[in-house]
Amino acid sequence: MTLPILEVEHLSMRFPVKGVARWPWHPRPTRTVLDDVSLVVERGEILGLVGESGSGKSTLARCIVGVYKSEGSIRIDGESLPARPKPAQRRRVQMVFQDPYAALNPALKVGQILEELLVVHSLATTRTAPGRAEELLSWVGLGTDVIGVHPGALSGGQRQRVNIARALALEPELLIADEVVSALDASVQASVLNLLLDLRDRLNLSMVFISHNLAIVRQVCDRVAVMQDGRLVETASTEQLFTAASHPYTQELLAAVPRLRIARGAQKGMSS
Repeated sequence: MTLPILEVEHLSMRFPVKGVARWPWHPRPTRTVLDDVSLVVERGEILGLVGESGSGKSTLARCIVGVYKSEGSIRIDGESLPARPKPAQRRRVQMVFQDPYAALNPALKVGQILEELLVVHSLATTRTAPGRAEELLSWVGLGTDVIGVHPGALSGGQRQRVNIARALALEPELLIADEVVSALDASVQASVLNLLLDLRDRLNLSMVFISHNLAIVRQVCDRVAVMQDGRLVETASTEQLFTAASHPYTQELLAAVPRLRIARGAQKGMSS
């Protein structure tokens, strides 16, 4: 029996409320951002994570990769992640962020960004790192001409491809894509989405795909999980969710998207 690549059970996250007057002996008030969230991602699957802004999608992603310390349990391929994961454990889950420029060091050239990462994590030596960096760039559809270029000289689509290459450098089993195309021009979005689908098949990657764009979610995801106010309210196969959503909140989300059926036309454009 194959274990799921990711199992999240009863995950909760609370942030302290700042600027609230209180007596020194009183505990600081907190705001619940995630409330008893449980989900599973099967190996090779793309799970869509949707919900309005502030629903807890990105917070959940950051808990999974270890940015935030949370209550509950997170297992990768059956192995529980401790509160302070070791570097080898952290490498198994990597995240690609929404803003492709903010995630890259503007002072370093593309080649330096990838080579430094490989050497620091002992995945290559200073001698082999340049060749490995070229290979990673080829995986994401970039040539060697970008190696000596600073991120600021690249287009938004190229920067996001570099971010994806940087995540792949650590040889993850699970990739979390947090609104990875929302900051890109519409003409570039399809090519980046096609890249993610190709990488899933080529590298047997599993993914959590976070997006507010339900049309895109319908194109790329196998299943969809819906979040509302920090809680998971519905999980279903993509087809079932878009044709027979059971939760009222999911139904409201779908009803709020005008002409969702255009996703079928867009999908044809992606495959061309």
